[in-house]
Amino acid sequence: MDVYEEICRKNLWIGGFGENLISENQIAMTKMLQSINDFNLQTLNEVLKRTFLYLGTRAVLVDLILPLLKEVGSRVSDQRLTIAQEHLFSGMLRDHLGQIYQSLNPYHISENSEDLGSKSSKKKQKKNIEIEKRILFTTREGDLHEFGVFIAAIIARMNGLTTFYLGPNLPADELVTATDAFDGTDIVLGLSQIPRIKESVTVKKYLEDLDGRLDKKINLYLGGSADTDGVVFSQVRRVVRISQMQELEKIFMNQRN
Repeated sequence: MDVYEEICRKNLWIGGFGENLISENQIAMTKMLQSINDFNLQTLNEVLKRTFLYLGTRAVLVDLILPLLKEVGSRVSDQRLTIAQEHLFSGMLRDHLGQIYQSLNPYHISENSEDLGSKSSKKKQKKNIEIEKRILFTTREGDLHEFGVFIAAIIARMNGLTTFYLGPNLPADELVTATDAFDGTDIVLGLSQIPRIKESVTVKKYLEDLDGRLDKKINLYLGGSADTDGVVFSQVRRVVRISQMQELEKIFMNQRN
């Protein structure tokens, strides 16, 4: 039975109350985990597509995909799933997220606007009394865990914000270059805990290098489990540690242009 036929049969529609919402997520997660376990890409793809269609983008991203990513990671750690299975799921999820991201209004460009990053465009922007939020999303150098910041970028776009998703594993100097090119006002940075033997640069060094290269004040939002104690900032206007996606979502809702 199809996952959504099962939901319909149980009358578990979105907008229900109490245990119904939990059951919808449980059914979809169970189906996806089974598909990953069976290397069944066709079913996994279909479940992903129909989940977004029936349950809504925001609900799927925050209430289903994020917990699913955590569960998949846990099962890989204790060898209930293989790395190959994890990568197959990651590749398909990345495709779906990319389609959603590009389907949203990406850059808030009016018909008469110049190209982003052009000098004439920047001059026009500086004339505006109210500074438009322009948010960059990435992870530090050596951090390949991209889905948290990717989902955050989608949620920001859903709230009408101008976003630039730069992918994971970005050196500090490249992040500064992109911030200058897009006249960025905010950076959302993923900081996963990386084993020291695999760490190309420490969190402290990366953040201090980033801060030292910036030539303007920006807001910095840090997500992930890595320790940031002892970092001293001079150029960063505001530093906010994010522990849950809902916290960042509330910030985005208050920053709508």
